[in-house]
This record gives sequence, C-alpha cells and structure tokens, in this order.
Amino acid sequence: YGTAGLTMTKFEGGRGVSTSGGWKQGYLVGGGVEQGFGGGLSAKIEYNYVMTNDVSTTTSSGKSKTDLRDHVIKAGLNYRF
Repeated sequence: YGTAGLTMTKFEGGRGVSTSGGWKQGYLVGGGVEQGFGGGLSAKIEYNYVMTNDVSTTTSSGKSKTDLRDHVIKAGLNYRF
C-alpha cells in the first residue's frame, strides 16, 4: 500500500532550532506491506519519508533556514475484531 499526507511537527526553541515554538507544516510519503493471518491477525511493515521545509536554525555562522528530513520505519501487529 501507499500513503501520503500532510504532517504537523511541533517545535520548541533550543538545540539549534530558532523557530518560535509552535506547529510547522510538512509532508509525508511512504509505502508498506501487510500480511493477513487467520483469526483477524495481521502484521505490517511501513516506510515513511517526512519533510518539513524552511525551519529556522541557529549555527555558529548565524541564522539560516533548512529543510528537515526524516526516515521512519514502523512495524506493527494488528488484531481486527
């Protein structure tokens, strides 16, 4: 299966991020596989790429804007009742 959508990331000042505290919008794309078993049980693994654009940061050379990227791998066990 495939997945795509809008993300919201909450930033708090500190650790090099100078964006004021609050929520910043980004996007997510990904895909995964899910295998069903008997009795309503299934297992899945999913990969997501998350990107948040234009995050203000502070470095030793001053302030700049950067794009934050994250790769997320999730695994799960589902039970449908």
